[in-house]
Amino acid sequence: MAPPRLAAEQINAGPFFVSRQIDGRWISKSTPYGAFDLAEIARDIPSDQQPDVVVCHVDCGFGIKPRNIRAFHCPVVLFAADSHWGERALSEMVRYAASEPFDRVVVLYDRHHIPFYRAAGVRNVHWIPGLTFVHGDERARTALQDTRRAQLALVGKAGYHFRRQRLFAALIEAKLPLAWKEVRQSEVLAHYGESLIGLNASMNGDLNLRVFETIAGGAMLLTDRLAPGSGLDDLLREGVAKVSYESAEDLVEKARHFLAHPDEARAIGEAGRRWFEENFSLARRQAAFAELVFSGQEQAAFATPSAASTSITFPGGTQLDGVLVAYDVVNELHRQQEHVLVAVDEAQRPTWDAIAATLPRVRVVALDAQQQIAPDLAIVSTKGITTEAAATSARRLWCWDASPSDIATLQLRLAPMGLAPRQASQALFGPSKKSASPADELANEAKKYLDAGDVQGALLRAKNAVTQNPRQSDGYLVLAELAIEAKNEALFQKMVASARRAQPDNPRVALLEWSARAMPWPWISHRYLTIAWKATEMLDFAAAQHYANLALRTDSALAEPHFICAIAVARLAEREPRTDVRDELLQKERAFLEAAVAADARRADFRFALGCAYRRTEDFSLAAEQFAQCVEIENDNADFWFAAGEACLRIGNAERASAYFQGAASRWPDDSRIRDWASALCTSDASACSAALNGDTV
Repeated sequence: MAPPRLAAEQINAGPFFVSRQIDGRWISKSTPYGAFDLAEIARDIPSDQQPDVVVCHVDCGFGIKPRNIRAFHCPVVLFAADSHWGERALSEMVRYAASEPFDRVVVLYDRHHIPFYRAAGVRNVHWIPGLTFVHGDERARTALQDTRRAQLALVGKAGYHFRRQRLFAALIEAKLPLAWKEVRQSEVLAHYGESLIGLNASMNGDLNLRVFETIAGGAMLLTDRLAPGSGLDDLLREGVAKVSYESAEDLVEKARHFLAHPDEARAIGEAGRRWFEENFSLARRQAAFAELVFSGQEQAAFATPSAASTSITFPGGTQLDGVLVAYDVVNELHRQQEHVLVAVDEAQRPTWDAIAATLPRVRVVALDAQQQIAPDLAIVSTKGITTEAAATSARRLWCWDASPSDIATLQLRLAPMGLAPRQASQALFGPSKKSASPADELANEAKKYLDAGDVQGALLRAKNAVTQNPRQSDGYLVLAELAIEAKNEALFQKMVASARRAQPDNPRVALLEWSARAMPWPWISHRYLTIAWKATEMLDFAAAQHYANLALRTDSALAEPHFICAIAVARLAEREPRTDVRDELLQKERAFLEAAVAADARRADFRFALGCAYRRTEDFSLAAEQFAQCVEIENDNADFWFAAGEACLRIGNAERASAYFQGAASRWPDDSRIRDWASALCTSDASACSAALNGDTV
């Protein structure tokens, strides 16, 4: 995902980026994957480009985990993202936030997690949802269509979104016009801009970017109901600027209603769009960020609730780690299941009543309450383990008052119940035996092999899975996907029919069948691209090029594989000490970028990278052409304007350079680069310089 524009001048850094400069000023910097010392970045930044603020955008995967943040002598802000999924997502994020002296912590998608940060002693925790929205105002405006298709639009993935799979299957069964796509980021708003309804199904109760993409496109937002702590209801009024659904049945009913009453849907979509224009334009997003960083002032729309009204207390002050670990379990179960039942003893009930309110489908009951189903998690004292019925029947158990010396005894007590330590240091116990049968394990392995691009490994394991258990639905689905890759329609239909007979209620059956009709084949190219991007992020450049080339073999019209290869060879060149080898790698980068632009001429990021490659070899005329095209494609990026002006100045075209610098000055009057370029322009052409500095038309 492209980084958001938080200011006109911005240095983007991370594993995906190639180190690039224009006239001594950094545009982007490459970093290691995972944890790294910010001093490695700080030492390369010249004195006249020292930042006013450093942003560390960290998600639950921790592909970027900056350390030593005081290497920069300016405010350092943590963007905390995606603490709503992963086995230890929230606990690890809270620990990281507490481990470095951040001046501000901005929670992006999970306002309901703010009390946990506060409980851990993290200061200055704020909320600006959707701050990673990357689209400029011009793109948002051009996405709006007068005529809208009567469809339910969604851009995103479904593979690990278990609830989304179930919701999609319900819409497909109801024969409603689902318009689910996986498209590149620059095309997202256009899909919502042409659709009557934008469908949102959050991964796990998070206020995600799709909310803002939908309302920016003017579609009616039809979203799953989030907990009050998410903040969604504080932004968009129910029934006025959005519509929420509770369940699959409720979704189908409301989708039918608004498809049958398009005027109502349009009115709600227009109200959402008005909110976006009034509160979330690029200028307003940047102003909200700057005011928060430099003055601590929150925008009224994004004010965080007071600590008193959202506090979660931890008895004795030493239970935070244990509560976080237990919450991570509930959080992940909530992502996978439709409902989660937690049985809690009396001492912990107030804490967990407050915690449960952060997730819309979690129910907390007393430990001694009679239940027809076993709790997903029991929270119990050491004394109550063997006396409470819920504790003895629960699928998982957290002993909240256990000390380290109790762990061995607890392990002996719980072993007969089929429970073993999950995190022994926190007395958290889960199933001791694998719940999956050998056939289920084979089917899961087959899916992993398929996702990794190993077709033969997936085929072998899927065949073995359905041989061992003919009612293993997921094994048939892997075989069906392989039939798609082989373009064997008859075999695909046979495998889908077998999967449906094996498990009629498996939502992935309907979803795969629908996807095969609605999405172009072959899918394998998309799978190879996903693997290639991940390898690039992990700095495994040999694997990145390998899978990018495999993607090209399956679909020679693709542009992204060329771009991935360009990133790979450019990063290798950064490490290469031998001049001749480095030059050869950079020539390859240029060739890959030329191929990428030829395959997709509307990608400004491809053209900008190519312009930088031309500039490095002093082919300034070619560079100026690429940068000019970048401005035409995306005119709200200051780097494009200044790069185009600088390249024109290099080839002696002061008049054209002045036009670009003047255009930049009118859009970003406070950008520090304006005077630098004006000074250079003066040296080249005095009349053009005067015109640029005075704001006259050139």
